Amino acid sequence: MPLSKVNDKIRIAILDTGVDLGHPYFDEKIRTGSTQSRRESINECKSFLPGKKGDEDAHGHGTHAASLLLRLAPNAKVYVARVVDDDGEISNPDAVAEAINYASDPEHWGVHIISMSLGWKNIPESVERAIKTATMTREVFIFAAASNNGPTDDYSVTYPARAMMVFPVFAASSQGELQRFNPSHEHKKGLSTLGVNVTGPWTRHGTEEKSPTRCRSGTSIATPIMAASAALALQYIYQKPPLKIEGLYRLEGIDGMVELLSLMRPIHLKETPYFVQPGVWLRNKDYARKKVMETIQHIWYGHIQ
Repeated sequence: MPLSKVNDKIRIAILDTGVDLGHPYFDEKIRTGSTQSRRESINECKSFLPGKKGDEDAHGHGTHAASLLLRLAPNAKVYVARVVDDDGEISNPDAVAEAINYASDPEHWGVHIISMSLGWKNIPESVERAIKTATMTREVFIFAAASNNGPTDDYSVTYPARAMMVFPVFAASSQGELQRFNPSHEHKKGLSTLGVNVTGPWTRHGTEEKSPTRCRSGTSIATPIMAASAALALQYIYQKPPLKIEGLYRLEGIDGMVELLSLMRPIHLKETPYFVQPGVWLRNKDYARKKVMETIQHIWYGHIQ
């Protein structure tokens, strides 16, 4: 989307295993001093799988991913689409396509960003059509996990991460070190962020734990963090009154977002893909911008660990 069109709270859809909305984590406030709970920040949960509910999660990954979005982008409106089976498989690509269409449709969720911690070696036709509509017609930013297959697999970057209009997300340590399970990253728009040893709430399904948590790694973990980073960037640039950052108002689509996220790249890290760390804003010197970045640094170092 043209970045200048962002004039409201950023809306993010997460396509995953659903969310255990009854987990105590979602009772907590979105930030200190707020009266709004994290549960209230999730605008809608919808299942695209027959016989399943969107606000339930029998696997756990979706609950973990949703928590990362809410931690890093507490002002965003989050929408949850349940499209992944209880065993973590994606047996119904048409459900994914339907979710993309629903999430990107202005008559339904009308999101700005979609996070997809999933992928295939092949290209499901229905998903390909939905992604083209979402990105090219509705101008939605889609972030997808690049896969954990390593660099030797024939189709190491899975679909939709390898689609032309989708951002492939790679996993790195908190210091920006790319992990061996990442696929080959010869992608001009390849982006990496924290995806190693990230702790978050997990589903209560199948356990007697009242508030279970799990520590997980992978590009599927990095993906919601990257989506939240993009939301933070858009909210920051177009806060009211909007901050003027030279050049960004002329950028649109993938090029504009890559440029925006590249500003979150530590200057000493020159490895490709870009390592996105929201606490870093390289072209930001004045006091107001510094205070915003201090807030983001607090979120990054204080909560994502």
